[in-house]
Amino acid sequence: MEVSEEAIAKKQAQLDKLTMEIEQLEQRKNTQLKRERSQAYKERTRRLIQMGAITEKYLGTSDTAELEKWLKEYVAKNR
Repeated sequence: MEVSEEAIAKKQAQLDKLTMEIEQLEQRKNTQLKRERSQAYKERTRRLIQMGAITEKYLGTSDTAELEKWLKEYVAKNR
């Protein structure tokens, strides 16, 4: 059974189309993953800023060394 060149060309065109669709889907997946990572990073940054502001408000200090010392002592006492 011999396959015609026309049939081969048709199958090759289908294969090329599927390959292109796979590449597009992979690009969309990567774009979505980047978007999700970026959103998670922004949310974490916002949380850290809020926690820092609350800590500064109630502890009355913006000195990071002093804050770290106070937190170490607090954790050591409350474990």
